Amino acid sequence: MFISAIDGHKVLKDSDLPKNDAGFIKIDGTTKVEGFDYVYAIGDLSALEGPDWKAKQGHLAEAMARICAFNIALKEGIEKGEPKNYKDHIGIICLMDMGRKGAGLVYRNDKKAMFLPMPVVGHYLKKLWGMHFKLVKLKKLPKLPYINY
Repeated sequence: MFISAIDGHKVLKDSDLPKNDAGFIKIDGTTKVEGFDYVYAIGDLSALEGPDWKAKQGHLAEAMARICAFNIALKEGIEKGEPKNYKDHIGIICLMDMGRKGAGLVYRNDKKAMFLPMPVVGHYLKKLWGMHFKLVKLKKLPKLPYINY
């Protein structure tokens, strides 16, 4: 699914929530909506802060959900520690499938950017990753350590 970074949803535009010029909800690093104590926004609804190359990807939306839940629990006294920030998770990782010709691995964070062409084998790695991802979400396989998905 492609979510345009240029134009927010009409429902958001018609709301009284604080929005950026594109119509996405303004949030702070903890995912809290600016000017509200108990209103949070994550994923495609939110206006991301960060470098020009930032992208709204699924792994960032999932990290934002975990961060939001933790920060609410922290505010309610259920958790202890410091508020967490979604900006620590901004990065791009994508295996771009180019059909039977292969794929390209794209990776970027605030320290490095990389494109690794993967002729032929990349297409099949993308298919395997899709199957793995689905089985993890169905709880038929454990998550790989150190990977947020």
